[in-house]
Amino acid sequence: MTIELYSNRIFAYLIMLEKLHILSFSHKKIHLRKLGELIISEEELKSRLISIKEELHFEELLYVGTCNRVEFAIVSNDQPNVSTLLQHLFPDLSKDSLEFFKTKVIEYQSEDAVKHYFDVVSSLDSLVVGEKEITSQVKEAYEKCNSFDLTGDVLRMLQDQAIQVSKAVFSQTKIAENPVSVVSLAYRELREINKNINSKFLIIGAGQTNKLMAKYLLKHGYKNFSVFNRTLANAESLAEYLNGDAYQLDSLNGFSEDFDVIITCTASPTPVITNKLYQKLSNKGSEKVIIDLAVPGDVEESVSNSSSVKYISIENLEIIAEKNKAKREKEIGAAQKIIAASILEFEKRAQKREVELAMKAIPDKIKEIRATAIDKVYAEKVGKLDDDSKALLDDILNYMEKKYISVPMKMAKEILVEK
Repeated sequence: MTIELYSNRIFAYLIMLEKLHILSFSHKKIHLRKLGELIISEEELKSRLISIKEELHFEELLYVGTCNRVEFAIVSNDQPNVSTLLQHLFPDLSKDSLEFFKTKVIEYQSEDAVKHYFDVVSSLDSLVVGEKEITSQVKEAYEKCNSFDLTGDVLRMLQDQAIQVSKAVFSQTKIAENPVSVVSLAYRELREINKNINSKFLIIGAGQTNKLMAKYLLKHGYKNFSVFNRTLANAESLAEYLNGDAYQLDSLNGFSEDFDVIITCTASPTPVITNKLYQKLSNKGSEKVIIDLAVPGDVEESVSNSSSVKYISIENLEIIAEKNKAKREKEIGAAQKIIAASILEFEKRAQKREVELAMKAIPDKIKEIRATAIDKVYAEKVGKLDDDSKALLDDILNYMEKKYISVPMKMAKEILVEK
């Protein structure tokens, strides 16, 4: 794209937005279990992201990892190299996996990156169109990266505008009527099995997904819960909400009480429910239900394929999600109109911000000129003035200083933005 002062994509806008890049790995091209290889654990998130930002000289960095997508929003003068990024961030990634992800990544830049980000936060790019969880997930991811000092001016503006876009899409269209998120789809599957309200649940993992699932279960009258988590305090917090019992994750090996349903969603890179563990847990022999919402999956394949298990995973929900997406197709057009208008609004905000940054030096420069005039150029004449004259001169210079600061900035914004 050429940089011309009077083109539609004016110079100030290009400077800021041309540096915005997004690398998207999602359900559109990648199997959800494979996508799990790009999920960073909470314990390593901060150190890994800070390290990669420094090593690859990114100005800003945002990482979003959910059950069906991993997104990297990057502000950099240079085009991010996918191979280098993945190799630095995931050193244990196999050569085959590296090559696979290189062919599956979707890269966006400038206004295309802005549109993609708005699509993501508004759920238009989600596995289940209209699900509102993605908005809070992206918001949480941004807040974390911001707390790590990874974000800056560009991503702050992008995030602020994206949240406004999301609110408009959900309030001005019917795209979220009867929302069907991955969690609500899982719950509907559970309801169809007709488990009664006295069923005993093992909740493995105390993260956001299981918290959402817990709300559904409580709302519909379920009441027997045992919560397991690596961090006992988090298990206790969720157990208190469910009026259940809390356990350390490793105590599953010795758990001897009967259960009917397992709901599991952890960040473990390897299966939590192995065949050996499941055989210990399912000593009563009746059919069990396992809802596995983790990426990668928490349940060993030999368990999920067992004839005594009704297994529900994210993959099981994809077909339902596609049907749901078709029903909401009419609303996507209305949402896209809102997003298109918001992109134009964002462009104006970016232009104004670029002008503000460019004009930042004006106040200091004017103060410097004033000091030179008073203390050097006209020092002798000023020194001969009486106190009243000096006070009047000071008032005049203060007035002119304020005007010389505000007027150029106002004029620059009018010329660059409105014309």
